[in-house]
Amino acid sequence: MRTLLFLLLVLPTALAAQSDEAVLRHFKTVLWPKAYATQNVALLDSLLDARYAVIDGIGEITTKAAALSRVRASKPSWSRLEFNITRIEVYGTTALIVGQGIMSGDDGSGGTWRKTYWSSNWFEKRDGRWRALASHTSLPQSVK
Repeated sequence: MRTLLFLLLVLPTALAAQSDEAVLRHFKTVLWPKAYATQNVALLDSLLDARYAVIDGIGEITTKAAALSRVRASKPSWSRLEFNITRIEVYGTTALIVGQGIMSGDDGSGGTWRKTYWSSNWFEKRDGRWRALASHTSLPQSVK
């Protein structure tokens, strides 16, 4: 009886956490880079909470409105962006994702460049949907 009660109480929570983790992984490794790469402001708008802000590597704070404006106005300098998650934790209706982004592109002289950066992102689940609340990124570093 005790085992059955444990399974009935704990298993649904564990399965929901796995499901949330899968959704968040897709959010951060597929949808977010796609929004930037394709300058899809509508997609990015749907991913970011109204309160979203990012603190960059030099301490500047950018609001959601400014981030959307920047994406709308300028094509990214990179042609490829990959994000590798090194830590993901779900705490009920909030989550943390930490990882390393790898950007690469054409250097204009027939070669390519690569840069990496670190990022941490906080998410909140409201009305059944995850949205990014805040990001903190390091300065990109060139990789040889």
